[in-house]
Amino acid sequence: MNAQLHLQLATPRQMASESSESRACPLSGSTIFVGNACWDVIVDVLAFPAEDCEARASSFEGACGGNACNSAAIAAQLIEQAGTARLIRLASVIGDPASDASSGAFLRSMKKAGVDTGGCVALPPPATLPQSFIVRADATASRTIFHYRAIREFDSADEILEAAGFTASDAGGRGDTCAAATAPSEALAPTIAHFEGRALDATHAAMTQLPPLLPLGSIISVEVEKPRNSAAALTVLDLLPLADIAFVSREFVCATLTGGAVVSEAAPCPPAALATVLRCCSPSSPAGAAQDGPDTAGGGRCRVVVVPWGAGGVNMCVSTCTGWQRWHIPCRSPESGVVVDTVGAGDVFIAAFLHAAASLVCQGIPTLVELLGNPASAYIDAAGCEALRRTALACAAFACSVAGDKCGVRGLRLPAATLRRALDWAATATPTSI
Repeated sequence: MNAQLHLQLATPRQMASESSESRACPLSGSTIFVGNACWDVIVDVLAFPAEDCEARASSFEGACGGNACNSAAIAAQLIEQAGTARLIRLASVIGDPASDASSGAFLRSMKKAGVDTGGCVALPPPATLPQSFIVRADATASRTIFHYRAIREFDSADEILEAAGFTASDAGGRGDTCAAATAPSEALAPTIAHFEGRALDATHAAMTQLPPLLPLGSIISVEVEKPRNSAAALTVLDLLPLADIAFVSREFVCATLTGGAVVSEAAPCPPAALATVLRCCSPSSPAGAAQDGPDTAGGGRCRVVVVPWGAGGVNMCVSTCTGWQRWHIPCRSPESGVVVDTVGAGDVFIAAFLHAAASLVCQGIPTLVELLGNPASAYIDAAGCEALRRTALACAAFACSVAGDKCGVRGLRLPAATLRRALDWAATATPTSI
């Protein structure tokens, strides 16, 4: 990728695959975010207070929160700025809006943001929407979060699939026609189904069952943010081979893969930790031989691994014909030049990456969704592997810029110039091999 790289946002016609299979579906598509929703109560202070003292807050607000919710709201803003047609859908568990004021406020805010909440499961009292109490410190631009939950998460694959707009009757969606879904008609086009790595038993089962239910050319992504285990002895890393794109947080790497050592944003991601993640994306063959990528027998479907590293940029791993290639892309400073709020920056990065994956055309190369959703045509030769690498890196650079601009403003309302800045940055950013 170099200064001559030409990027543009695809129109619905450009987003259509040249294959007759993909042309059978509508063109606009949908991105479905499955995961946590909550209500954030945010206060701003000059500096984080010491224990057992009193501090004056300079501002107070309530807003929608939760990883999936934040990403959905940002995705809707990027679509608005780009003027493209794409349905953004949220599937989560909330309280009954008739009795839980926070759930009611949440639904109203998401509707205003342009997010379809038809996939939210409302549970009766005493269940209430989870709440996060966030203290933002002006002196360090840091945030400290206290989370309260009095509600269960998704408890079965069937519940997740129904909330996401797919049922068992949709099987065969990868045949001659598109799958029938309970979601609006836009969901019949090539879809991105994004999962938070939580409620592991239900999520693992849903991700396992989902591929034949998805329309042709669709992809699955997953976020691994925190260490989690399940009653069935699963870990969050077991979700990686079930996704085409995996996002693995610095928090998870430091908590699980560095032997307890905390690696700062200024230091690179430890190569051994990255290697562990890649091995989990490509499980061993039955004979026990380690696999280097999903092209080999016994490997998973994951071809793109993204490890955001905060101010340290992002680490990218792309599976090509010759195995995993590793790259680093620097972060982008905010448009304002000053970091004022990092709340939700990781969620913004994921939303921006998936937006680019669905709509970013790189010098005529198909979008990342098209490359990953039609692997038979993308990985048969070196040219196809190079197209995957180049497009994935462009998506990561785009996401770095959007997340950087978000850190320069309070809240999750992106500056008006965010999209143009992100396109310019993605065209000029220079990845380095690691």
